[in-house]
Parts: sequence; structure tokens; C-alpha cells
Amino acid sequence: MSLEKLIEDTRRGYYEALEASSAGWHEGRHDLRPWVEYSMGIVLAASRELEARVDAVAGARGAKREMVVDCIERLPSQFSMADIERACPHVSRPTINRVLRDWRRDGRLQATRGRDARWTKLG
Repeated sequence: MSLEKLIEDTRRGYYEALEASSAGWHEGRHDLRPWVEYSMGIVLAASRELEARVDAVAGARGAKREMVVDCIERLPSQFSMADIERACPHVSRPTINRVLRDWRRDGRLQATRGRDARWTKLG
């Protein structure tokens, strides 16, 4: 799950929680509750999204491939193989490589070369 994307999608709430939590900081009267509530809301949303995705693809033929595709679609525009492996721990590296190869062949991804290759979504 991309917590970064969920936060980006709720950017206004993020800044409101940050502002509310830091009010009174210099006087020692700040309240961390708005920030904690926002953060827990993000974790809850990610958990619900993960549950929905697992339910949608569990047991289906090609489910692991679809998990990788869904993961790539939800990752930021630049990501690494490790990002996919963290999000899809039960998917083999060859399966992930096949999806990346297909997307690159279709012009949907571009890879940088090197030890810590980064992938960039195109278009």
C-alpha cells in the first residue's frame, strides 16, 4: 500500500491536521490529537484498501500478476523493485520482472540502469 499516495490524495486534511497540532507549540500548549487522528485515518484507509484488493484477487488465476499491476498503478511515478516486493511479499521476483518487462515493452515504464534501478511511469 502506498501511504504516500493516500496522504497526497488527502493533502488538505494533512495540512489542516499539521496546523491544528502545532497551534500553541511555542507556549507548550499544542495538541497532537489532530495529527494522530489523521495518521490513524490514513492507516485505516490503507488497511481497508488492502483488504478490498486481497478479496478482489484472492484465488483467481493470474491473481499475483494482477496484484503487481495494481501495485504499480498505485505507486508514485518513480519506484523501485523493492517497493513492489514490499507491497507484494508473496509474489515471486520472476512474476514481478515479467510485469515490468511487459510494461516497458508497451512503453508504460522506463528503467534506469544500475544496481539500484528506478522505474518511471510514462504517460
